[in-house]
Amino acid sequence: MGRAILLTGTAIAILARASVAHAEAPSVALRAEVDVACTTTRDLRLRLAELGADVGEGDARVVLFVRIRETPDGRVEGELVLTDARGIVTTRRFVDRCDAVADALALAAAHTIEALPPEPSSPKETPAAPPVSAPIGDAAPSPAEKPSPTAAPSAGSGGVALLASATSMGVRSGSASGGIGLHALATTRIGRTRIGVAGAIAREKIADVRYDAGGPVPDDREAETARAGVTLGWYAPWDDTPVGLLFEAGVAWGSSALERPLPDRAPTTNRFVSPYVAPSVVLAVPVRFPVRPVALLGCLVTPSREEAPIAATAAAGLVWQGP
Repeated sequence: MGRAILLTGTAIAILARASVAHAEAPSVALRAEVDVACTTTRDLRLRLAELGADVGEGDARVVLFVRIRETPDGRVEGELVLTDARGIVTTRRFVDRCDAVADALALAAAHTIEALPPEPSSPKETPAAPPVSAPIGDAAPSPAEKPSPTAAPSAGSGGVALLASATSMGVRSGSASGGIGLHALATTRIGRTRIGVAGAIAREKIADVRYDAGGPVPDDREAETARAGVTLGWYAPWDDTPVGLLFEAGVAWGSSALERPLPDRAPTTNRFVSPYVAPSVVLAVPVRFPVRPVALLGCLVTPSREEAPIAATAAAGLVWQGP
């Protein structure tokens, strides 16, 4: 209740001062990054206009930068940075509900703009007092620390990834078992979780050994496998963080045959169909571009596949992050 009264009183005071403002108030350019559902850049301009603050879109000696984004704990963070014609920086920061942050930012911006001195080109104007520099939230950064409008992390809407993959099932009979293939993902954003579909194909070599009267005999096999499932992901590669988690589950299937059938043994083919799970750690390069390199490290568990129920996995490729 007390906060509502304070905000209402501040709005009335700003409107009253706006009616007697200097005839040559400084022009202000608004730069905004709004990544929440409850408001937009256009809504912010309307709020400022209702409070008597005139902001434009082109170049100006005074720049007002506003960023509104969602925090990891589900709240909304708003930040205001105003750089006046003298290079003096004023900052405000709020963390609250989305609509409360939008209202507080508009009020703080209008109050700060109102306190600006007039343009120096007006010789008849008496210079106004410098703006109050005491921040409501965090301390004002120096000009060198002023956040860039391109520095806000993007939550992204999901995207598509295409990767070259490799699997390793260990070493048996002196030979390594593993394979190579392709892995594809497509996701969309639901809150802070990315949900989507995944698929992969691979060609593998399985090193094994069998025993007969003469001792151990190599029993190597070549396999072709595929899998399809659903995926859940958090953070990289679908936003601008460097590390993320990916969980995939679905159905895998395939077949394997002897690489070199022996004369005394009829050719055999082993087939399998199995559920699978594949957790992975994601490493991404958070470049400021929709297409970026990415790598996955994890494991593949197919319990119904006797030849290789557990395999280590690695993949690398490119991901396209949606807007």
